[in-house]
Amino acid sequence: MANIIPRMEFLVQSLFRSQRQCPHCGSGETKVRARKYVTIRIRECVTCGLFFTDPVYETMFGSTFYDVLYVEHDLTTDLPPPDQLETLKQKRFQGTNKYYGVRLERLRDARIGTTMAEIGSSWGYFLFQAQHYGFEPTGVEISQPRREFGQKHLGVNIVDGTDKLPSEGFDLVYTSHVLEHFTDLSTIFPEMHRVLKPQGKLVLEVPHFAFATHQAEVLQIIGAVHPLGFTADFFSRNLPRYGFRILDFYQSWEHFPTPKAPQAHSNVVALLAEKTSPAF
Repeated sequence: MANIIPRMEFLVQSLFRSQRQCPHCGSGETKVRARKYVTIRIRECVTCGLFFTDPVYETMFGSTFYDVLYVEHDLTTDLPPPDQLETLKQKRFQGTNKYYGVRLERLRDARIGTTMAEIGSSWGYFLFQAQHYGFEPTGVEISQPRREFGQKHLGVNIVDGTDKLPSEGFDLVYTSHVLEHFTDLSTIFPEMHRVLKPQGKLVLEVPHFAFATHQAEVLQIIGAVHPLGFTADFFSRNLPRYGFRILDFYQSWEHFPTPKAPQAHSNVVALLAEKTSPAF
């Protein structure tokens, strides 16, 4: 089973550790809303609305966790051999779950601009495709093997942290299924604001943690490697604090940029915000 070691380690930690403080705003005003496997508490921050695990998993592998243990049995983490890679490049990943043609067409047609920063690039499959849609993308990826694979074999630009991105250097910041992996959200939104040009756009995708309507069902999407749970309400309440104006939420990329509110626990796909002012 993928990620079995972190899950077992997480269960052990839940017996001895507790986290009452919100990993976004730092507030201690949190409430236990559910439990997983008896010992793991799911908390909601009263102050900012973030859901998170108590405790938040702390791996013994430190910064190498995503190199050593994090596994998804698909192209998310699997580095393809040369013959498969050449086929993927020729087809621009069509026929795989890493084909992003629809969303890239939507992003291009929205006339947001061409300079793009992607946070959480893995080995660069999105960046590679983005180039063919007229974008000038730069990726951010903490995993050294995946970062170097993308640089060498796809010819894409990937750096190891947002601190390597220039201030006001991008028309668009894009991230997909990455924020739920964070153990500390205190710096990422200010960094997104910093690297965007004035009136630049933030587009992100996360699992919709619709706890109010689908309590038992959504608990499966939060745990050791996904310690955070997001709702549209969280973003609406918090992004304006960082100098963003909420534009709209979308249920799928087929609806983008035609507004359609997210439902149940579908993904929240959103042209969430436009940079309009300094952060508070």
